[in-house]
Amino acid sequence: MSDTLIIKSISSHDVSLKDWIQVQEKTFLRWINSKLQTHNHPPLLSLADLGSGVDVYHLLKCLDPNFSLSPIYQRPKLKFQKMENLNRVLDYLKHGQGLQIHNIGAEDIVDGNLKLTLGLIWLLLLNYTVFDNSEETDTFSKKELLLRWCKKVTASYADIRMTNFTSSWSSGHAFCALLNYFKPDLLDYQKAAKMTTLDRLELAMAVAESVGISRLLDPENVDCIKPDEKSIVAYVSLFYDRFNKEPVRDTVSIKTRLETFLGVVTEITGLKTDYLDSLARLIERMRETLDAMQRLCDDVAAKHAFLRSFRAGKKRQFLEQYSKLESTRSKINLMLVEFHFSQLSEPQGCALQDALALLRKVVAQEQALSSDVAAQLAHLKEDSFSKLRHLSHKVSAGLDLIENDVLHLSDVAEAQVNELPEIMGDLHTMEKLYERLHGAKEEFCRKMRVMDQSFDFKETEQLYRVEELGFRIKLVRHILVDKLTFIETQFDKKERIVKRMKTSSELSSVQLCQLEMIFEKFDQGDKMYLNKIEFREAMTFIYPSLSTSEADNLFEYLYASTSDITRGVKLKQFLEIPGLFGEKPDRESEMVDLTSRFYYEAFEEASGGRGLVGKADLERLQLDSRLVAGINEVFEREDDSFNYSRFFDGDDTLLAGRPLQLDRVLDGLGSVNIDEGSVANDI
Repeated sequence: MSDTLIIKSISSHDVSLKDWIQVQEKTFLRWINSKLQTHNHPPLLSLADLGSGVDVYHLLKCLDPNFSLSPIYQRPKLKFQKMENLNRVLDYLKHGQGLQIHNIGAEDIVDGNLKLTLGLIWLLLLNYTVFDNSEETDTFSKKELLLRWCKKVTASYADIRMTNFTSSWSSGHAFCALLNYFKPDLLDYQKAAKMTTLDRLELAMAVAESVGISRLLDPENVDCIKPDEKSIVAYVSLFYDRFNKEPVRDTVSIKTRLETFLGVVTEITGLKTDYLDSLARLIERMRETLDAMQRLCDDVAAKHAFLRSFRAGKKRQFLEQYSKLESTRSKINLMLVEFHFSQLSEPQGCALQDALALLRKVVAQEQALSSDVAAQLAHLKEDSFSKLRHLSHKVSAGLDLIENDVLHLSDVAEAQVNELPEIMGDLHTMEKLYERLHGAKEEFCRKMRVMDQSFDFKETEQLYRVEELGFRIKLVRHILVDKLTFIETQFDKKERIVKRMKTSSELSSVQLCQLEMIFEKFDQGDKMYLNKIEFREAMTFIYPSLSTSEADNLFEYLYASTSDITRGVKLKQFLEIPGLFGEKPDRESEMVDLTSRFYYEAFEEASGGRGLVGKADLERLQLDSRLVAGINEVFEREDDSFNYSRFFDGDDTLLAGRPLQLDRVLDGLGSVNIDEGSVANDI
């Protein structure tokens, strides 16, 4: 460790290294002499006089009455004698006092190393002078303890901020405060505060000398931004030595007690004022509310609205404010008792007991109002519900009759044409009645919402029935409209077909529909006509006994009878073919019977007569996948097959038709000369 680190002091920026060393040398020399003087030892002329070691022994005896060592040589002449004296005392300080003396040797002192000599004196000053035997030395350093003592003494001086041993002392106020505190008759702090810094420092040092404190420093050594710290500590330690036996008044505690008392009294006064003002406002508001309750009209909606608003707002506010006032009153009384004051007095008619009595009246009036509203609401609710239930019963009964009429509609389309409009008229009447029912339901729900009422199970069920009736009405209307649309479509289709044929047809509408579907089935590519091959296949499908040549002759006949350039037979001509045939029972070539038997036989052939047709049977025939997908809706399923025989065991009158004869057309075709060579390939 270097010499500089051992004795480094905190000096001001405007003092050179040489200057502060000189200040420390002067201060420490004066400090040593002040101690030697107490035991009548001659003063030192310079710190170099410590080199013999003898004066170090004298100094330690002054600092520590228990120090009993003596120098080996009382008048050393030679260097080694001086070093032996110093080695003995340094060894004592290291091992006997536990001082951390590093890098300071006897030879350094003998040779007059000023920096290391100053470092040794600083260690002696801290060890023997500042707070010797203090119980707080285990927690704070001795320098810190000295600073704490200074803070305690100067705590009542507002213009002093005691934080260190440098800048806190440069103005001289701190020295004046110490002296004024212990010797107020010798130094007037207020007058000293108005002096210049040098004058103030000179005054403090002069007064200190008068009470036995040696002048270790000169004013100019302190009047700088940061005086030398070690020098200040050395000087202030003499103040401590002089005054540490005198009691220090705990001005902070006195100040704290006074401020606490005044703060509490002020708080009590403020609390009392706020308490009485808040209590008066609460009583006034509760009186106004009670008066408003008593003046309410008989309108249940107005009463209910008032109750809802009161419970959500004012009632909670009243309870909360009363609770706060009760707590505040208790707090005020506790504080008054603590300081031996009389308990809180309240004006007559504006006491907390008055507020409580008024609050109870408000709550009682609220309960009476609530009972009255509940009774009126129950009556209104029952009236509205009875109306709703009565209308619901009427709509349900009427709808039951309409659904029964729909269920027993005639299977004949012409009869349904007459029956359906009448049912639609009844349904329209029922829809009007349902509008009233729905309005009653909405009004009932609105009242329940306004009154904050909930629905019980009976009411919930009734509301569900109303919605269900609306659904049933829509469903019946959909069924009726669907039936009317279907019948209209069928009549329109039959009329369209008849117009195309320009003659009346004895075929049923179902047979005409089937012929049109057959045409569309064989019309590959949706060309709106059948070429020769397609026509041949369609005719042999309808007339199984018709030969290929007869079908081709019929195609050429129909093609020759039109002026169309298209090489084919159109739908109009196709539908006219059955009209060309007469009835000759002895003729075997009849039109296929487009009844259930016709289709049943197709399923028999596809399934091998099992009564069940499987998916594999249908896939083998390469049927239209869209039609196959719908077979679940037609036949009952058994494992991976469908039972078609059970379906065809039912009534097939809907598909019943009249078989048609080919005789007349074939006879007519026999007289027609058609040039086979002129017939082109099918297009």
